[in-house]
Amino acid sequence: RILSSSAFAALRDRLAETLEAGGRVVFSGCGATGRLSLLLEAAWREYWNRQAGASVSSDDTVRRFRDRVGGFMTGGDYAFIRSVEFFEDYEVFGARQVAEWALGPGDCLVGISEGGEASSVLGSVRAARDRGAAAVFVCNNPHELLSEHIERSRRILTDPSILCLDCHTGPMALAGSTRMQATTVEWLVVGAALEDAI
Repeated sequence: RILSSSAFAALRDRLAETLEAGGRVVFSGCGATGRLSLLLEAAWREYWNRQAGASVSSDDTVRRFRDRVGGFMTGGDYAFIRSVEFFEDYEVFGARQVAEWALGPGDCLVGISEGGEASSVLGSVRAARDRGAAAVFVCNNPHELLSEHIERSRRILTDPSILCLDCHTGPMALAGSTRMQATTVEWLVVGAALEDAI
């Protein structure tokens, strides 16, 4: 359903346009989706590092694209190895990380949230939009439900300048398995869009 949707095609096209024009694609997330953001960057770099010296890609092409995808997680590097509590509750932390990346026109930020309500991720999406970057939001809860009950999510989901993807997959197969199911679906959807963009 998601991979055949117009929203997925729009994500793929937005990523391709950003990369072709020389901009950066940056992923933001919190907790498991923060690790996913860093994993997307690592997979991108690994791909281009393997292309270095290969006959299929010139060294100029490798240099052109290798450093154009990045990722960050709420709480920074420290949060990657140790749980950092409450940072996800503040939009200002996501906005600050967008400013540190100096995102602006020509760049694209993809905010990824399992539940769709992580304040820091929503703050990164809003800050990217405010700074003139293309803004995308991906989550695993139905947009209608989020819009009905959570004001901060509604502000993102009803903003026509922000591309939103609903990756809702229904109840988790196992209790507490959000990281297994929701993040895996987001990895598949966003990773496929990035691969299609290449």
